[in-house]
Amino acid sequence: MPSGVLAAQMITAAAKRQNLMATTYTPFYSPLVVASWEPVAQILVDNEAAVKSGERVYDLDLGKIMEFMLQKKRWKDLQRNQGTTSRAAS
Repeated sequence: MPSGVLAAQMITAAAKRQNLMATTYTPFYSPLVVASWEPVAQILVDNEAAVKSGERVYDLDLGKIMEFMLQKKRWKDLQRNQGTTSRAAS
């Protein structure tokens, strides 16, 4: 699993230092999936934090999302957010 790669590498390295055999398996890698509503996705596009890459599919710019978080931005601070409901915009 991607989240366990570092731990697996550390275990393998420790085993090798003790002349023990260690085998690791990588069954699959899964992408991060974020589900949302079209108006919310469009706000992210309008704020250069996402790009439409297919029908109802967007690629997030996690660097930009982190920037927003570090700047303590809220939905109300993003451009063109008026189309969202109060629940989605909070």
